Amino acid sequence: MSDLSMTGLKSRAGSFGDSAVILAWAIISLVLSALWMFGYVPNGDDDDLLKAWEIRHLIATGDILDRTLPGIAQPEPFVLHWPWVADAPYAAVALVLSPLVGQEFAIRAAFFVVPLLLLVPALVLLRRIIGTLGFVQPNSVFLVALVSASATVAEFEPGRIDYHSLQMVLLLAAVWLTIVPSRAAALANGAVTALALAIGLELALFFALVMAIHAFDFIRRGGGADARLQAFGIGLAGAAILCFFLLIAPEDYGNAYPDRFSLPHALALTAAGATFWLMPVLCAKAGPVTRTTGLGTCAALSAMVVFGLFPQTLAGPYADLPDYVRVHWLGTIGQEKSLFGRPDFVLSLNMVYLAVLLVGAMAASVAAWRAGPRDRPWTVFALFAVLAVAQGVLHFRYLRFMPLFVGPGLAFALCAVAPGEVARRFISRVPTPKNGLRFLPLVPGAALVCLIVAGSAAAPSGKAVVDAVAVAEFCDLDTIEAYRWPAGAQVLAPPRIGVRVLSQPGAAVVSIPFHRAAKGIERSYRFFDPATADPRLYAGDAKATHVAVCAWHGKPLTELGRQLPFATALMEGRPPDWLSECPLPAEAVLRIYRLASEPAEACPTIVPNG
Repeated sequence: MSDLSMTGLKSRAGSFGDSAVILAWAIISLVLSALWMFGYVPNGDDDDLLKAWEIRHLIATGDILDRTLPGIAQPEPFVLHWPWVADAPYAAVALVLSPLVGQEFAIRAAFFVVPLLLLVPALVLLRRIIGTLGFVQPNSVFLVALVSASATVAEFEPGRIDYHSLQMVLLLAAVWLTIVPSRAAALANGAVTALALAIGLELALFFALVMAIHAFDFIRRGGGADARLQAFGIGLAGAAILCFFLLIAPEDYGNAYPDRFSLPHALALTAAGATFWLMPVLCAKAGPVTRTTGLGTCAALSAMVVFGLFPQTLAGPYADLPDYVRVHWLGTIGQEKSLFGRPDFVLSLNMVYLAVLLVGAMAASVAAWRAGPRDRPWTVFALFAVLAVAQGVLHFRYLRFMPLFVGPGLAFALCAVAPGEVARRFISRVPTPKNGLRFLPLVPGAALVCLIVAGSAAAPSGKAVVDAVAVAEFCDLDTIEAYRWPAGAQVLAPPRIGVRVLSQPGAAVVSIPFHRAAKGIERSYRFFDPATADPRLYAGDAKATHVAVCAWHGKPLTELGRQLPFATALMEGRPPDWLSECPLPAEAVLRIYRLASEPAEACPTIVPNG
């Protein structure tokens, strides 16, 4: 990769399309706001509900280091793995607005405004990245990028308060700063890398690529690469140390957690930063072989020390899940599978959109090849695009990041197959393939699409397993009524019902759909499991006072009842003698039971206009 000057990059990027960014933000904000007003949140999920509860708890207590959330009693306490820094934008806006409009309205306003505000840096960074890739009409490519990334843009919809939008901003910042060959950019990139990994370990491979590119520049002894690597190391180590003391409670300083930023992760990042600072000093006059050996030796020694002291960090974020929960809960979640394990998605119309994404992302590799290895922007962008594809194909949850890397490659592919005059109007620096090779940019993505479809079609379908919990929570969960529960109520329900009851006054829930609530999830699943001889054992183990399921008002579930007699009986209002149904309106979404040991008046009431 060549070492381009900042001046050169600025001239390629032009004015960075400020007016295009402003216009795009205004239009997208209006569209997303309209979707929110009509109740359509395509990317919304249960994470938003837990995040809302978490932010409210942070505002109420002001304790940024207390990650134990109230209201989730498995009966063991629930300790969150997300750090407070991901909540800070929402809490800050709410605290500023509270004196003016009251706390509740301020919190709701923060949930509306902050995702749209996070969209601003995301658009700015995406436009700047596109501006370095040599397009004559970068604003047109920016439009292609936004349209192709519509599914990802929806992550910034009002009310979509999960931390993925913040992760996307940090990822785009890392790509941009990696393209820019300056010490200031490298210093900032080190800090961004540490912050992103402190917020969540999901993007570890992306930021490992950031480190690898800086290391590769150093090995090749490019102009200024030594100084950039040192700056990157200072930013990485400094931010890692700062995050450790700002995000972790003192009582947790010596603990290691595989699913959240903790001591071993801080040590690993600090060791990497120290190595990046030290190597240019020790290898100032050394050649590529010596530099490679030095970096590899330091990395190996650091890994041996960190993983030797904390081997549990190698097991992954779900290391502590019981086998039962891993099979019955995690194994049924679509986003935890590969695309080859999702024939329901691949063999549907969704694959049409995904095919466009795969073609666009993979076309970036052809563009980088045509541009040559000395074209740093295209090389860096293509590396991230290919990694995004690999992660998305192998792990469905990462598909949300792939659309960020589709637009430029898709524009290049379209220009390649278009007449020559069209290509010249849009691409200046990168020569598009000619004649028989015009369709070459489409080939990698198309081949991957064929492989995925063929693999999914050929995969054995497997025996369909009827999930008792999925049946018990089969209703329109977003229309669940607001209840006021009696003091001390402990509600045993399917996890997706539990997370919606969580915010209702007076209630504590046994399970929510998050891996940190594994003990509650297991009790909930075993309670409804038809293989369980006596569900009362798990109700007692959870210290439950109430049971909640979706109400069924249709024809009797005769066939399903043979397979899931207990769950369907509760849904139809036929409880065993140790449960008593609470009086609720006939049209209520839920059926709620109190244990017979609870007094008759220990039933929740619907909050008017709730």
